Order: sequence, then C-alpha cells, then structure tokens
Amino acid sequence: MLKKIYDFFISHAQKPHALFFLGIISFFGSIFSPFPSEMLLIPICLTVPKNSFRAAFVASFWSVLGGIAGYAVGRWFFVLLGTPILNSLNLMPVFNEIANIYAQWDALFIFISGLTPFPYKVIALFSGMVQTQPVVFIMASIISRFLRFYLIAWLLFKYGEKARTFIEKRLEFFFILGCILLGIIIYWMS
Repeated sequence: MLKKIYDFFISHAQKPHALFFLGIISFFGSIFSPFPSEMLLIPICLTVPKNSFRAAFVASFWSVLGGIAGYAVGRWFFVLLGTPILNSLNLMPVFNEIANIYAQWDALFIFISGLTPFPYKVIALFSGMVQTQPVVFIMASIISRFLRFYLIAWLLFKYGEKARTFIEKRLEFFFILGCILLGIIIYWMS
C-alpha cells in the first residue's frame, strides 16, 4: 500500500499543483495525517530539482502552521475532554508527573521530534495539552522543521538519486534512532 501511495506522489511531483498538495500534506501531517511531508517533498526534489528549496520552504512553513494548529487542538480538547477523562480514571497525577518532566525539557523534545522521523504531531498535541509556552513551541518548531526539510532538499539537490536511496533505505533506522533517543532522554530526566 505504501508503495502505491509513493508511486502516486512520484507521478504528481512534476504537476503544477504539486507544491499546493505538499502544503496540504505538511499542514495535516503535523496534526493527524499518517503521511509525512517527505512522501511528496522527495519526489518533487528528484523530479524537479529547481523546485527543491521552494518545496522545502512550503513543507517547512505549512508543517509549522499545522504544528500550531495541533498545539491548539491539544490545548482545547484536553481541557474539554482529556481532563475529565483523566480525573474519572484517577490518572491526573500520572499525567501531571509526565507533564512536569516534559516541561523541564520541552524545547528539546519539540526540536528532536521536529528534526527526526518521530511523529511531530504527537509532540505538537502534547505541547498544547501541557500548555508549553507558545513561543517555545513555535521557535523550536521553526528551527527543527526548516532544518529538517531544507537538509533533505539540499541532499537531494546535491546528490540526487544517491541521496534518495540513502534516505529511503535508512528512514526506519532514523525513526527508531529518534524514538530511542527520546526514550533515553525521558529515562535520564526521570
């Protein structure tokens, strides 16, 4: 199924609407979508190299805006739904303990999730739930998302097919590495 989806993105990467769809995927990918921006960013960079950095900007900008929307969703729905549910299950003390650990290192968590394949949407929602300072969330998101997508665009622009093969072969490795790093940080802080 992922192969069919990837092939679909490859076939649409050269079309005039590709950057528009990249923006949509990037925005919703930071809230709830299972499709990462790279599924269209990589094909655009490979099939239309002159659009690599424009595509990186589109992915970065809309991903950060989606992260802000995810933050807002986390903040609003946690107050409306999360708090009553956690209170009814007597889990609020556990949540507060996790939130306290997160609050000490929130910028680092946001930066790591924005830079690695760890789901940024999870941290965006959680940041809203624990009411991370909006400026901290936005700045860490901007730095990490722009760094991530511009690095991918630069690698693909410079190395083309070799970079594509490297990224695709190691995407799972980078995801696992990001999760392990996040787990180590959580363990170390607790």
